[in-house]
Amino acid sequence: MKKLIAIIAILAFATTVFATESDPSETVGFVKWDLIHNGTSGYNIIAVPLGTDMVTTCDILFANIPNCNTLSKYDAANQGWVAYDGMPWTPTWNIESGHSYMAHATLSGTWYSLGDLQTPPVFSLINDGTSGYNMIMLPLDKVALNMCDLLFADIPNCNTLSKYDAANQGWIAYDGMPWTPTWSTDIGRGYMVHVTTSGTWPTSKASAPGKIQLIKIRKLNNK
Repeated sequence: MKKLIAIIAILAFATTVFATESDPSETVGFVKWDLIHNGTSGYNIIAVPLGTDMVTTCDILFANIPNCNTLSKYDAANQGWVAYDGMPWTPTWNIESGHSYMAHATLSGTWYSLGDLQTPPVFSLINDGTSGYNMIMLPLDKVALNMCDLLFADIPNCNTLSKYDAANQGWIAYDGMPWTPTWSTDIGRGYMVHVTTSGTWPTSKASAPGKIQLIKIRKLNNK
């Protein structure tokens, strides 16, 4: 399987373009995303698990992703995607640490998300009375939720959990049924959840990963 994401922490004393000195506000790592275009289409789910000091709005992120011609966020309140295409008349919107996005690439390539550790995100999951799809990112402190059935069970009122398969350009869903195949989940990766009732998640926090722990979390696979 192709590797989707690799997270590498830089020690406090490292002197590279990604980290300097020991100031905890400095960059401590990066996430590598292998973006896929399968010859027909090139949609990929990416996330921003680290800080966003350098990438605060969609136009900046759009410009930093190689061969990106559309960047979208999911608007749960209106149950639909909001796209940015780089045109001067297209409204921009903020990029949030700990959130996931859909990028369309015209060619396969690699994008690096740089930043420092942040407080793990808490998501307001919305069901508008008709539908309840929401995009989440599996927080870096939720290492134990390494299978879709575990993540599914941890999200209140969740009846579907889906991952995006960029190689085949489609969603793979898990619905909690015993006959539905399970798949592994990775911290820092984005997923689509459907909830039957509005709520928040996570409802509890694990210990946030420190620099040394991040070094142990080296590779997250595209499965």
